[in-house]
Amino acid sequence: MQDQFPKTLTFTAYRGRRGLNAVADEWSVFQDALPNLRFIHCVEWVRSYLDSLVERDDDIVIVVARRNAQIVAIFPLREAVVAGPAGLRVRALELLTHDHMILADFVLSDEEAESGAFTALLAWLNVQREIAWDVLMLDRIAQSASTVRAIDAAAPPLLAKAFLCKSSYVPCAPTVDETFARVSGNFKRNLKRLARRAEESAPIEFDCVRESERLPDALQRFFEVEAAGWRGEQGTANAIKFDPKAMRFYERLVAEFGRDGRCVINLLKHGEQDVAAQFALVSGKVLNIFVIGFSQAHSSFAPGNLLMERTIRHFCEQGFTAVSFVSDPTWGHLWKPNSEDVFTFRIFRPGLKGRLLYWALLAKRKRDEWRARKNQEEPAAERSAEADDAEREAAKTA
Repeated sequence: MQDQFPKTLTFTAYRGRRGLNAVADEWSVFQDALPNLRFIHCVEWVRSYLDSLVERDDDIVIVVARRNAQIVAIFPLREAVVAGPAGLRVRALELLTHDHMILADFVLSDEEAESGAFTALLAWLNVQREIAWDVLMLDRIAQSASTVRAIDAAAPPLLAKAFLCKSSYVPCAPTVDETFARVSGNFKRNLKRLARRAEESAPIEFDCVRESERLPDALQRFFEVEAAGWRGEQGTANAIKFDPKAMRFYERLVAEFGRDGRCVINLLKHGEQDVAAQFALVSGKVLNIFVIGFSQAHSSFAPGNLLMERTIRHFCEQGFTAVSFVSDPTWGHLWKPNSEDVFTFRIFRPGLKGRLLYWALLAKRKRDEWRARKNQEEPAAERSAEADDAEREAAKTA
């Protein structure tokens, strides 16, 4: 398929912070022209990641594709060594992900994705000598991402795809009433009842913070509320305020996205106390909520749900098209969201080692599927045996 890729493309690899700085201005201009721009495509997102969550920034490789000296695609990757079958050392190229980076994608338009830019990248990776690799490990890619279209167009022969999870969002209808029409009447009545309960002791106030001068203080308030929830009680290691790298990541997001209103921290106050908080980024007309925290001490009136209701209402009134939960939280079903599938992809390098790794992965997945079926069948068989024993006991007493 190499003869099908656009031969006018040239590729350049940039490493670490120095490499990102070298291409940052071009990247910013390029992203602003993308019709499908999301926060994960932004240079500010990658810079925040590099400035906070990365120990060895030389492991980060940003491959830039240009046509006629103009950027047409950006492929941010991380070099890693992972364990393969029988202790085999596997050199991986991974998309940039982390526990606090729930989705990932390459940076290119759908048109470039479908016209062969990824095919050209694979061909270039196979002939260049700077980056050693055996497998592309592409995780947390939503169905709507350009990477999915790019992989479909390239159709690499040693490809393994697997479902990972879902990403949920509430679409905003033309009116707020239409947006909430899909939510159950019982839940809406319960929200009103809980709001009245809260207001019996103090007023509740919704505060949407987007102004750059207010965001640093709002971020500290967010950290406190997030730590006051169940995660803080379950162990300080899970609260953001006790994780210096995670704190630094959110501080960098505020600095990078907050200067032009693309960072949002929503707060719900009960009297003088913050009882719920959300950290979010704006992509076009979509609000992407990353983290939600609430005070466990005020759980009797469900402050997290009261805040979410006000957030959805506020941003729908502002003309937004959706409020995304980014992940698929267990409580999300209360808002009757839409969702899309999120996948992992493994693309193995052509050659003997790549084929062995590919077959080993397929074999492992077959074993896992067989074990899952067996685990489902065994309880059913046990229940059937118990039913037979009960019937025999009943026959004895008849």
